[in-house]
Amino acid sequence: MAYGELGRFNLESLVMKRMINYWLRVAQSKNSKLSNIVYKLLRQLNDNGIFESKWINKVKECLDNCGLSNVWQNPSEINPIWLKNSIDLRLSDIDKQNWKQEVDRNNLCTNYRMFKTDSGFEKYLINLDFMDYRALVKFRCGNHRLPVSNNRYESDSVQNVCTICNTNDVGDEFHYLFKCPSLVNERKQLIKPYFYQRPNAIKYKELFNLTNKKQLRNLAKFITYTVSLF
Repeated sequence: MAYGELGRFNLESLVMKRMINYWLRVAQSKNSKLSNIVYKLLRQLNDNGIFESKWINKVKECLDNCGLSNVWQNPSEINPIWLKNSIDLRLSDIDKQNWKQEVDRNNLCTNYRMFKTDSGFEKYLINLDFMDYRALVKFRCGNHRLPVSNNRYESDSVQNVCTICNTNDVGDEFHYLFKCPSLVNERKQLIKPYFYQRPNAIKYKELFNLTNKKQLRNLAKFITYTVSLF
């Protein structure tokens, strides 16, 4: 979830980009250069099964995963700028797919995937004061003590019921934002009626994707008050 909020991806991708760029520079360097001579010898030994080079195999694996096996076969004919752009694009696509799959299958992300469908930097992180964006990001990422967090990985929801009202509803983020009767006054003061009147998944997503600074600040204040109750 932190990667999704920041629009960042696995550090491994950055390492792979640099590894591929370095490999191409060595492979395309002059035949008289020591690095080129060592590389060709290392690749020959690796291809013949005499010596296993983890670096050589990792470069080949990355190119194969990116659908660029032809680059491995003929590095001398490759345009470095084209390869750099291609690797950036394809590794970025792979990272986005992996992030989406992880969010979809992780039980901790049940709430998160309702409003966050694509990885990308959230502007509230720079538009709000520290205390406000801190409250918002922790709530979005499930880093709180609401009842639902006590047993989120279990199927039994009995332990997750709201402890500040008698509705017996699950004490999750949706309940406190839109429904909990104990927060009626704070809700009326800080959240627009459009959201908590006939609430649904669409309004929930809209609320967490607000761009108006005042509305975001009010939402952060409501969240801060809510989590302080637990």
